[in-house]
Amino acid sequence: KLTELAPDDYFNALGLGDATLLEARRAPDDLLRRTRHFAVLYALSRVLEREEEEEALFVHVLDLLLKVVGADRAYIAVGSDPTALDIRTHRHITGRDAPLRVSRTMARTVIGEKKGVVLEDRQADERVSESVSMNLAATRALVAAPLLHAGTVYGLIALESGELGSRFDEASLALVPVVGASVAAA
Repeated sequence: KLTELAPDDYFNALGLGDATLLEARRAPDDLLRRTRHFAVLYALSRVLEREEEEEALFVHVLDLLLKVVGADRAYIAVGSDPTALDIRTHRHITGRDAPLRVSRTMARTVIGEKKGVVLEDRQADERVSESVSMNLAATRALVAAPLLHAGTVYGLIALESGELGSRFDEASLALVPVVGASVAAA
């Protein structure tokens, strides 16, 4: 459990261990990102310890990710068939409920290939530029990862933004699958 780590393990995870301290001083933005991601994982471990109801767990997880990743909306969809996913929980920070549909193209990659996806500019990405569901939802950027545990995919977790720009990056893709695996294991 994350809550049972020794202090040296915390420091190493943040990049502040004896071997990495000099690197942390050279890259304060990276240190900030690691600290925020570590805080999410710590908060997630606390939520997983106390939440027994699936819906409440999903809400807490999505709220945590929305705060850190900088998305407008997030959802968790369950199922193993990319064409028939059930959106169990969704959250919007904008207050507007744009149509929420899971892109089959994105779902085939995330579920079928068991890997995460980052789209920095959906319209410029030929894999999904013509996606009807993403056009309806006004999705410009997206990060998604499978809910994967012991080789089995239970669904996916996705965060979307309607703003153009590189709101999601490889660092986001590093965090979201860890959260997805933790949720799947619960």
